[in-house]
Amino acid sequence: MTLIEAYGTGVPKILNSYKGFARQPEIVTTDNAFKIILPNKNEKSQDSDLNSDEKRIIGLLGRLGKITRKDVEAELDISQTMAGRILKSMVNKQLIETLGRGKNTTYVLRR
Repeated sequence: MTLIEAYGTGVPKILNSYKGFARQPEIVTTDNAFKIILPNKNEKSQDSDLNSDEKRIIGLLGRLGKITRKDVEAELDISQTMAGRILKSMVNKQLIETLGRGKNTTYVLRR
């Protein structure tokens, strides 16, 4: 009957449509179901309050999923110290969160 496009293609399409956005869809699962909470992409949100470096980092996270300080250094062509400051500021603004510690620290979009 071709009522659906293809099995399993909807969730990746939804997640791809939010690349570069600070707020990402939230997937909640139970034993027998799941639900996806979609942030309003049209709402005037913190995305408009981001500076150009923060927007580029959000975009990088959208492409890669998780990043390191060295990824930010390369993307923005800045020093290690400046990359650390920007990432710390973004963590404090609750735009991103850290995983790991020390040299194994990575950053992901906050859900």
